[in-house]
Amino acid sequence: MAGKWAHFPAVVASRQRQFSSTPITCSDSDKSNGGHISDISGYTDQLNSEAEYPLILKVMQATLESVHDGPMACPWWGVIAGSAFALRTLLILPVHIYQQRAQARARKLAGISKLWYRPMRASLELELATRTPPATDKEFAQLLSKRLSRRHHLL
Repeated sequence: MAGKWAHFPAVVASRQRQFSSTPITCSDSDKSNGGHISDISGYTDQLNSEAEYPLILKVMQATLESVHDGPMACPWWGVIAGSAFALRTLLILPVHIYQQRAQARARKLAGISKLWYRPMRASLELELATRTPPATDKEFAQLLSKRLSRRHHLL
């Protein structure tokens, strides 16, 4: 084997699983019931102990189970779909309302800003005309933007 696959057998050999040759031994009581392991006392503590979940998860689980098992007896698919809709509404609706109000305010300020732009530009040009060294176009745009934003915040 030559070429780019020449190292492949070495890679496969290095990744082979190593198995133990020591067999699993059963106790005498396990041998009497056909070799099945019956003493799982070490594992029952792990199975019976209830994991500690955060309170919010416990509340959500109790709510979903009460909707499923309660007087409405809604099927699980209905519980999941309804809870997804309710959660999405609770999280998204306030943000949507805030965004709509901000857009309305921006539209209102855009009209006022157009009216203020020319007089503010003219007054800034007069102020900067006597300045030495003269302001660059970038500085002029920044100063004009700052003045317009100060006016917007006053509204």
